[in-house]
Amino acid sequence: MDSNRERLSIRTPFVLAPRLLYISTMPREPRNEHAPTPSNGLTNGKPLQSRVTYCMKRLLISLFVLMVLSGCTTPTLTPEDTQQLSTKTYPTLPPDIILPAVSDLFFLVDDQAYQRTVNQNRLTATRTHSLDIGVTFVKAKDTWIVDTQTTSNGTKVILDVKSEETWMTGTTEIDTPEGPAVYTQFWNRLDFLLGESTFWMTCDHLTQAYLEDRTWGDTWWLCSDVKDRTPPELLDGTWQTREGFSLSSEDNNGCIQDVRAGKYGVAQTPRQHELYRTLCLQDLGYENNHEIPDPPSSPELFDEQLEPMSPDETPPYIDDEGNPWPPPAHPQYPGY
Repeated sequence: MDSNRERLSIRTPFVLAPRLLYISTMPREPRNEHAPTPSNGLTNGKPLQSRVTYCMKRLLISLFVLMVLSGCTTPTLTPEDTQQLSTKTYPTLPPDIILPAVSDLFFLVDDQAYQRTVNQNRLTATRTHSLDIGVTFVKAKDTWIVDTQTTSNGTKVILDVKSEETWMTGTTEIDTPEGPAVYTQFWNRLDFLLGESTFWMTCDHLTQAYLEDRTWGDTWWLCSDVKDRTPPELLDGTWQTREGFSLSSEDNNGCIQDVRAGKYGVAQTPRQHELYRTLCLQDLGYENNHEIPDPPSSPELFDEQLEPMSPDETPPYIDDEGNPWPPPAHPQYPGY
């Protein structure tokens, strides 16, 4: 989705100042004194602040440092914690199945913002964006590196994520995730795209879990200033116009041809082709009455084990030229 979301750092031990700043923007229930400050997302339909606001807050916080007593602590990840959170093994899935799903993950976050490259068993996704916060200018480059290693236990997937921020003064800082939230969302989405889960964690879901103290850390990584689109397999409702007219074969085939011609961009996997088809149908005025499932009812949202998704046995659609849809994967992903 296009709404701006707040990026928040919990590195500073002076947590009282950011809390006071946040209270002025959004009323909320009292929280644990050691819990991080609410992060990006949507709450009750109201957008939280953007990453620009985060930078402004950081400047303001520096002015509070001399006035705030030290000694407050915030949760931190140890190197062992980070290693555990950034690694996962899939016992039955090979790299040539996993990497296309990783590509789809960033494609859904924002197909235009993230540049994705594959080199053997590694996928790298990067985006560059600028933040003009009035009193200064920040240029940021987010880099996600996903490595796959074949082991005796299956395919080990290793995630490395960082953001390089260059300020107008010339100072460069390297940000890394400061809590489990972003790792939780990444692995949940990858599990869904691999058919290992039936639950797609939206940015709203992650924000709600954060506000309810079911996770902590910065949540902006996959949610700030991106399109954040829904996987096409969740659009299992009926396509129709606002006037109630059903999807016509002519419009559907027209969209397929537009996607094949690259009108919406380069698509390399069947899921990416399907996403572009849905965008084309929306451009023509069609709507889908889908509903994204709610999170599991368990209060331990991120510990709940979900039943594997049943494989889709629906045969491919055949367009008016006799070609199957979605088309086969790009040769770069031979196993997809």
